[in-house]
Amino acid sequence: MELYIGRDFSRLAHTRYRKDGVESGESFREERVVPALEQAISAGRTLTVVIDVSCSGSFLHEVFAKLPNHGFSRLQVSQHLVMTANEAYLEPYSILALRYLREGYEPSLQDSTSPMPVQ
Repeated sequence: MELYIGRDFSRLAHTRYRKDGVESGESFREERVVPALEQAISAGRTLTVVIDVSCSGSFLHEVFAKLPNHGFSRLQVSQHLVMTANEAYLEPYSILALRYLREGYEPSLQDSTSPMPVQ
């Protein structure tokens, strides 16, 4: 299963909260990522979130750092969620998204400067 940020949601992935616009990280997480990840887990499949547009840090933080609040275990996420960029110049966004996801599970890492994938 693949979910493209730009193609499937918004080419303007820059706001954090729904109150700031319908193309927010909060909307993407709640309306797209959570249902798709639930479906992937139920089917024993992997959800690949493809970063195909430039994204603000606040958008990515809202999507990935808050994902643990939806009841997904760290093991479920590590087994069923992959993040990738479809262009080399977008790869830093993928690394940042992984960092935010890890911070969501380990808040003490918020000051860490080295992005690390979820184990």
